Amino acid sequence: MTDQASLRDRAVQRLKAKRHFWSALVTWLALSAMFIVMWAVTGMGGFWPIWPIAGIAIGVVATGIRAFGPVSTGPSERISKPRCAACPDFSVGVHTARCSNLARGGCRGASNRRRAATSA
Repeated sequence: MTDQASLRDRAVQRLKAKRHFWSALVTWLALSAMFIVMWAVTGMGGFWPIWPIAGIAIGVVATGIRAFGPVSTGPSERISKPRCAACPDFSVGVHTARCSNLARGGCRGASNRRRAATSA
């Protein structure tokens, strides 16, 4: 039950982040238009609106990456994934793909090395 509640909380946070991104984007567009209109009305010297437009855009891009970027798993989830010290590829992604016997208590690499060590 707590896993489902945790997943639901994450989904709600993700939806809130997406909603925040869209409101930030609309605000940025409105402010950009306002800066350009102010520039045009005041005599169209050097294009100074580029500075506030670019500055606010950095924040909008960061918000977009946070909202639509890769989903990060918490550090506790990374640590709790099963790993086998005997596996030749200790990294989690490679390890789980190669260890078909992991659910039964070990990987092929470990059992093959044990057999080789006992027969030698």
